Amino acid sequence: MMVHVSTLIVNGCTDTNAENYNPNANTSDGSCEYDLIGAGCQVSFETYNSGTNHTVMIPGSITTPLLPGDQIGVFFISDDGSAVCAGASLWTGSNLQIVAFGDDTTTPELDGLEVGSPFLFIAQSGDDIYVVNASFQSPVMANYAVNGLSFVTGFDFELACTVEYLGCIDPTACNYDSTANTNDGSCVYPDNIYDCEGGCVNDSDGDLVCDEFEVVGCQDETAANYDASATDSGDCISWQDAYESCLESGGDDGIGQEDVDAAFENGAASVDITSDNQAIADEAYGWGYGDGYSAGVASVIPEDGISQADLDAAVAVAQANAASQIAALEAQIDNILENCGMMVSRKLM
Repeated sequence: MMVHVSTLIVNGCTDTNAENYNPNANTSDGSCEYDLIGAGCQVSFETYNSGTNHTVMIPGSITTPLLPGDQIGVFFISDDGSAVCAGASLWTGSNLQIVAFGDDTTTPELDGLEVGSPFLFIAQSGDDIYVVNASFQSPVMANYAVNGLSFVTGFDFELACTVEYLGCIDPTACNYDSTANTNDGSCVYPDNIYDCEGGCVNDSDGDLVCDEFEVVGCQDETAANYDASATDSGDCISWQDAYESCLESGGDDGIGQEDVDAAFENGAASVDITSDNQAIADEAYGWGYGDGYSAGVASVIPEDGISQADLDAAVAVAQANAASQIAALEAQIDNILENCGMMVSRKLM
């Protein structure tokens, strides 16, 4: 008894490296599609001379987007599914030939085109990568043969991707990268006050102090209203004008310009307030020093009847009187400062 077994033919892509591999297919129909472009749209046109080859002729009259110096090559699918260049040439715009190398059968790895493998064309123009579909004089010329010769009659270029150069692509940013074509989110921008070089965005007078930080004030160190923090010149008031302004405002308490000048040169104690006030100061001096000195001298005279306790009491009284008189003097000075404070205080600084 004979048994007849029939096998159902299923056409499809039988290459496991292809993007559209069909595990149910048992008959290849040439429909396999491959991801020929590597990560980042990177393509290598380096080739390996295996010792066997096939020559592909390309006429210069063919229409392409390529420019002289661009590259075009024939590729095969390696064992890992990546596209590997079997042969390439620089585009010249004239008749061109590509020598495509076959697999070296003496090595275990696939390192070239296998006999019967289709030619896969990839081209690069600038940063643009193209997958190219080729037409030949005859269908048999579309596949590799040892020492074979093929003639291309036409190309159909399909833009696959553009090589990505990551960086800041905004020309207004501080770190703009003119070589980048893909923004990576790294752009850095100036603020409202300083530019990318750290200079002022607004500096109307060109003094290197940003307008936002300018301080208008008197820059004359000899003036009564000198402002050490001023960056732009403002109105200045002389000491004479300040004094006269003080008099006009009713602040005259007997202090003359000569007193102010003396205070500036010698300190506050040199101010001649009034003759009465000077008498108070003299009296305070007498109590605080003169009487104390006299008492001290008397205390060393033998048998004068003055004890150390008497001396200490006299000194204590003198000190108390002196403190009272000095307090009165300080009150007079405080009155002066209150009436003409700005003028005197600035001169004393």
